[in-house]
Amino acid sequence: MNFFGFETICGVDREHATPFLTRAKIGRLRLHIFHRGDADPDPHDHPWDFWTFPLTAYVEEVVDRGSMNVFRQVVPAWRWSYRPAEHT
Repeated sequence: MNFFGFETICGVDREHATPFLTRAKIGRLRLHIFHRGDADPDPHDHPWDFWTFPLTAYVEEVVDRGSMNVFRQVVPAWRWSYRPAEHT
């Protein structure tokens, strides 16, 4: 495993010509630079909990598992946000 890394992802199986995100890593630190929204309509889970520190605010859709209602919430810039391993 490399201590340093850099890659650009253009979507699932490179289905889009434009980049979706650029990922850089230094050890366990990850920097994700999103170039556009994700075209995948299905939410995804992460294999581990993590913290995020967005440099710009963004809006995300959240599904309430009990009622299956979908609502949008703003993730503020310049604040730490905890993310559990499962999609919420």
